[in-house]
Amino acid sequence: MAGRHAPGAGSGTEIDAPGDAAADIHTHTLRSDGVLEPPELLRQAYAAGIRLFAIADHDNLAAYRELTAPGADPLPEGLDLVPAVEINAVTRDLDLDLPEGELHVLGIGVDPSDDAFEAAIAAQRGARRLRFTATVVRLRDIGVPVDAHLPEGVMESDDALGRPTLARALVAAGHAESVEDAFRRILGHGLPGYVPRTGMGPVEAIRAIRAAGGLASIAH
Repeated sequence: MAGRHAPGAGSGTEIDAPGDAAADIHTHTLRSDGVLEPPELLRQAYAAGIRLFAIADHDNLAAYRELTAPGADPLPEGLDLVPAVEINAVTRDLDLDLPEGELHVLGIGVDPSDDAFEAAIAAQRGARRLRFTATVVRLRDIGVPVDAHLPEGVMESDDALGRPTLARALVAAGHAESVEDAFRRILGHGLPGYVPRTGMGPVEAIRAIRAAGGLASIAH
């Protein structure tokens, strides 16, 4: 069974809806750690039969805003697009036995125009950028550099940077056989390429989601 860091959809094949599902509220684009641009992910989801759809990029509503911006292509007929986000909440100071000290929280139906919520997730993206940069340096230091294999402009973008992007770079550089292999040997908790996360805790994340009009749910 592939783990949650497996490349999955978008790695060269069309996506498939799970069974006869007509809804998917947990997907990612290149605005976080997915592998497709928002319009292409939406196109593939619709073609697979999805009619209730949420892009829940990590700490980022950019994909939703792009797809609903003035002048954007109209959404496919019969498709409901819901604004959503996934927040990787840090639990290390709590008495919770969770992998890597994180609880991933989905925020479904948040208000994309809520300035306070955008400030909260922008701070999360800033923490992600610091971690991402520190991990790039760590990978150089342990002899598995990936600088030349990172997506062009990634370090200057406002995307929510994450380890799956680094894992794919490790594969491209020949340092790992697959994304799962990169996590299993290099990037996972306690391994040579691991850098701890900082950011909101789960209570703070849930409060921010609810204050923005959303419903909070456990993602992982």
